[in-house]
Amino acid sequence: MSKNKCGNCVHFDEQFRNLNGMQRSAGYGWCALKSKYPRQTEAHQGFASPPDCEYTEGNLAEPYIVYGDKVHIGCLTFLAKP
Repeated sequence: MSKNKCGNCVHFDEQFRNLNGMQRSAGYGWCALKSKYPRQTEAHQGFASPPDCEYTEGNLAEPYIVYGDKVHIGCLTFLAKP
């Protein structure tokens, strides 16, 4: 089991929001290992799926939301960022 914060993991896919034309951290992210990403994204979305991620059949994502400053109890896949 991990005792590390999700934000310190290589699988943490931080999400952003646009505030007054500036990108800011949304305060959460997706666990890239447990989320499913859309195979095709709209041009305006401006993000790329992480390498080796799992894809959904349609164009809707199935995110597994985690918070960078929290420890996800029971996580067996934590891998520290270099």
